[in-house]
Amino acid sequence: MKKGLTILLLLLYFLGISQRGFFVENKGQHPENVLFSTKLNYGEFFIEKDGSFKIKVLSPNQVDHILGHKHEKETNQHRKHHHAHKHSQNNRIKGHTFKVKFINANFSKNIDSKSAGSFHINLFQGQSPDNWVSNLNPYSEITLKEIYPKIDLKIYFQKNSIKYDFILHPFANSENIRIKYLGLDSIDFTPKKIMLKTSVGDIADENPTSYFLSHPLKNIATNFKQLNWNTFTLETGMQTITKSLVIDPQLNFSSFTGATLDNWGYTATYDEAGYAYAGGIAFSGGYPTTLGSFQSAYGGGQIDMTISKFSPDGKSLIYSTYIGGSGLEAPHSMVVNSNNELVVYGITSSTNYPVS
Repeated sequence: MKKGLTILLLLLYFLGISQRGFFVENKGQHPENVLFSTKLNYGEFFIEKDGSFKIKVLSPNQVDHILGHKHEKETNQHRKHHHAHKHSQNNRIKGHTFKVKFINANFSKNIDSKSAGSFHINLFQGQSPDNWVSNLNPYSEITLKEIYPKIDLKIYFQKNSIKYDFILHPFANSENIRIKYLGLDSIDFTPKKIMLKTSVGDIADENPTSYFLSHPLKNIATNFKQLNWNTFTLETGMQTITKSLVIDPQLNFSSFTGATLDNWGYTATYDEAGYAYAGGIAFSGGYPTTLGSFQSAYGGGQIDMTISKFSPDGKSLIYSTYIGGSGLEAPHSMVVNSNNELVVYGITSSTNYPVS
């Protein structure tokens, strides 16, 4: 019992570290138009060369049902109903893909990035080694310089949620910014909020918080201005910007990011040198090629196995590896053998599980 409790605490602690957000560069694992990507708890987020974010989200409720992570409000009767029908309608995951397009923005002019750590990311997906990518660099922050004249765009993580800021340098014009939402079911706009409606949930883009870099505690009134039903710009009420101004839109992805994934660890172990290993799952499904709602079978490439290695003091992630094929992968237990090799026991429904 004590050993089991120790492993559980290890698992929760290390998965908490491993799920701190980071972006991964594209080195062939995605189409050429993708610059960076990151995994959400319920989907994926792509930064693309055409001046856009492409966002794929899965239904949190359906995913939780399928994986057995029930919400507290569910009744025992509903649990029995779910069990009886787990091989029918509940084995499908509903999702939605949409775009946030920054009209006429240049995302490829100059890119600064901030490392998320000294670890690397490995992706082993499918049987062909040509599709495997190793030693990818993780980044906690991406700054796209001069996407508009004298305007930079910074994308980063804050409390496990994705954030983005516009940084306007002296004499920039905020109304050069044009934000167009594509692939949504509908958009509700009020003076202080844009509500983005998808088939799996709503995402709020609330009025930005703005401030001068030299006076971050002084709030500058900033509002969205609607140009047409799905296109907006930003108004600061300032005729001339004479010092650097940060405009921080409050795009709320909390329903699809958050910390829920920390609970989806399956196993943990350690080796003689004190290094710790954690096994869990992550949602994948590949790059979305169309916008709007979609539906896919559970295990249809949506869920991959993740293996992470941590330093003996628990402060550093050494590597994080995603392993998957066309079906479902999940680790059940792990052990480090006498040759210091990590052996993972688990399940797969893939016919193309990566092997060497």
